[in-house]
Amino acid sequence: MMKIRIKEARRHYREKTGVKLTQRELAEAVMDDYKGSTMAKITVLNRMQAGKYMFPNLDLIRRIAEYCGVDYNFLLNNK
Repeated sequence: MMKIRIKEARRHYREKTGVKLTQRELAEAVMDDYKGSTMAKITVLNRMQAGKYMFPNLDLIRRIAEYCGVDYNFLLNNK
């Protein structure tokens, strides 16, 4: 399973913009078409960050990368 570096991407966003990006704000921004509750969206991000998905949603990873201003591969690199 693969851990997605969401926390590091949020940190990069804050360094770049000077604005703290909460997990809630990120979830709402990148999953605006998702029908679940805000807590369900946050749970998806938490599970991705912890590496609890065998096959994480690549479109969602792309959206997170674009929103946070990081390269797609940044989120996937676990070194």
